[in-house]
Amino acid sequence: MKNFCREISNDLVSKTLVEKRSIQNVSKVQAVAVKKHKPHVNSTIRFEQAAHQPKRGTRRRCAKCSTKQKEVRTEWVCSVCDVPLCLGKQKNCFAFYHKSL
Repeated sequence: MKNFCREISNDLVSKTLVEKRSIQNVSKVQAVAVKKHKPHVNSTIRFEQAAHQPKRGTRRRCAKCSTKQKEVRTEWVCSVCDVPLCLGKQKNCFAFYHKSL
């Protein structure tokens, strides 16, 4: 009788452990599958020259010149598009982004 009870308890515990592990593995796979992408703004809003002004924000990767190999961070963000863009003497991604594709 003792062995029978042990077998039943082992079977019950092992099934729940396998189920929990499979649920955790599925959630990890889904989290990895979600990829972030570069910010995209509709072209009618993007090329409208009137209201776009740079404002300071948190340091984020530049949408125009930053790549996986060379990460470029900037504190400047467009007030309308909410896209991080470089703005300086050497590089002006802000103007280039709003004038051309």
